[in-house]
Amino acid sequence: MLLHGQTEDSSPDYNRYPFHVLSFRVIEQRGKLRTFLNQMRFNLWCAFKILSARCDAVVAVALQSALGGAVAKRHNPALRFVYDCNELFLEMVSGRLKKYIWGMIEREVASRSDVILHAEQHRMQYFHSRYKTRAKPVLLENLPHYRDEPSRGRSPGPVKVVYLGGFAADRCCSEIVRAFAHVEPTQYRLDMIGFYPSGEYRAVLESEVARCKPGVIRVLPAVPNENIPELLCNYDVGLAFYAKTNLNNYYCAPNKIYDYIQSRVAIVTNDYPGLKAVVEHNKIGVCLPRVTPEAILNAVRECIASGCAERITDDIRKRYSWESQVDRYRAIFS
Repeated sequence: MLLHGQTEDSSPDYNRYPFHVLSFRVIEQRGKLRTFLNQMRFNLWCAFKILSARCDAVVAVALQSALGGAVAKRHNPALRFVYDCNELFLEMVSGRLKKYIWGMIEREVASRSDVILHAEQHRMQYFHSRYKTRAKPVLLENLPHYRDEPSRGRSPGPVKVVYLGGFAADRCCSEIVRAFAHVEPTQYRLDMIGFYPSGEYRAVLESEVARCKPGVIRVLPAVPNENIPELLCNYDVGLAFYAKTNLNNYYCAPNKIYDYIQSRVAIVTNDYPGLKAVVEHNKIGVCLPRVTPEAILNAVRECIASGCAERITDDIRKRYSWESQVDRYRAIFS
């Protein structure tokens, strides 16, 4: 059973899922206090539904939904409570009052959890050094399904580069565009595929693209997750950058890195600990200590010259696939 806090304006098509879904409308973006109260109402509703259904186990995804599981656990100690701490939420929060309130909630959730899931090794170590909890820490990375695909060589023509994700300043999108501002379309093609988390950045990015040579850069809309594997097979190098503005970014675990690996796309990214462990250790890309237009273009050239994509073996693809950790996830509930 899925208890969905629906923040979307229009209700999703729940009939497409092979399990029961209960939905609760959570209205956000209408004032900080109202948003917080709506989130708390959702958590209390979740606790009531969990206890009414006499569940054996509950998985709460992210801190915003975890208090419901903690309240249910308090009333039913036999309940197996799994907190999926998919991000270091508090390390991204600004404002003392907000940090204080959510800090109290996180401590309560951590103290009630039986298992806490983390998407990145360094996040897991940091979290369990900060909070007193008897919960078992489990690493569960954001890995896609393994696909049995033959290896492929680079197709002739320009080097095809892709950026996948949100268009924002803290994703170094302007630096990416400027990296290809003066190249010829016969040498490189860059596709930026994604969405604008905030409309304010749209004019900035469009202005940067307009100053580039025609035929080099395309800005394309986001695609459904199920279409990403087929999409990425058209590219040679994938880009992923995160500004070091908080610990969550520094200990990032981006889905797109693993998607690139499954499609045998070489990677250019930051030199953060978790990214280096995946990219540099396996020699399948370049990790940049400083993200500048010049550094990005040079890294793309290095990926092609040293054949980074060819080093993405089937063993590496299996290691960074969901199938490599599914037994670890199942063991949580055994």
